[in-house]
Amino acid sequence: MKYSILKFKRNEKHSMRDLEKLRGFLADKYKENVLFHNHLSDGYNYSYPKLQYKLIKNTLSVMGIGEEVIEINKRLFEEVDYLNIDGNFIFDIQKELEICDEEIKYTGDKMYEYRFVTPYLPLNEKNYAKYLKREYTLEQAITNNILEVLKGLGIWLDREDKIYVSQNLEITSRDLKNVNMIAFIGSFSVNIKFPDYFSIGKRKSIGFGTFIKLWKEYMNKLILIFLCLGILGFSKDETLIKEKKISEGKRKFLSKLSERRVYETEVENLIDYICIFNN
Repeated sequence: MKYSILKFKRNEKHSMRDLEKLRGFLADKYKENVLFHNHLSDGYNYSYPKLQYKLIKNTLSVMGIGEEVIEINKRLFEEVDYLNIDGNFIFDIQKELEICDEEIKYTGDKMYEYRFVTPYLPLNEKNYAKYLKREYTLEQAITNNILEVLKGLGIWLDREDKIYVSQNLEITSRDLKNVNMIAFIGSFSVNIKFPDYFSIGKRKSIGFGTFIKLWKEYMNKLILIFLCLGILGFSKDETLIKEKKISEGKRKFLSKLSERRVYETEVENLIDYICIFNN
């Protein structure tokens, strides 16, 4: 699955509300292309949006899924020299375009854990009522949302393939267009491998329900800790890892990393850190 992410980098941070303003600006600039706004002449286009507006680490971004939309992002990279966010003209932008090729695939018994980096909106009016009656679960919502994504991207599972979902979500609220909507934050696991920054649920075209692999976030934090404690050393041309005898504690630690498992508790996490740095 080929996709691209165009980032408009600047020193100022942005919020989720700015994504709608970004969509409005680009939709007005490129009125002829329905991908920018999903409005058809006879109504709204409810198919899976191939062009999505994202907030990635407080940076306004545009994600294009598929060859056609990658070309659109290339065009934006060349043509957009400023942004207009609700009347605020922004010229101090640095554009960064990343083109990726990572498959979405069914993984059988292997589960991948993801964390929502923006609020997840799984419930419409109908299934919200069923959710309150405990007739509809978040696991069902995530499964249905994932099937919607797969169908929209032309990915079909075999009849015997079953999707397994577990979740650790907390309910919150989000004001969207002056409507108080129920949203969730937290993590979920599923036996489908996704690239980072894909979205599920409602309002995914403007960045809601965006998730990343949890192991990648953990690894980034771990590398930072290693750097701070001097476990890694750097030369001009390459990264050097100091050789040290591997203790049993380290073996346990490295085994977890190789399996890309996340610690179940903060205590387990702390114990392994102590094992590494004391041996």
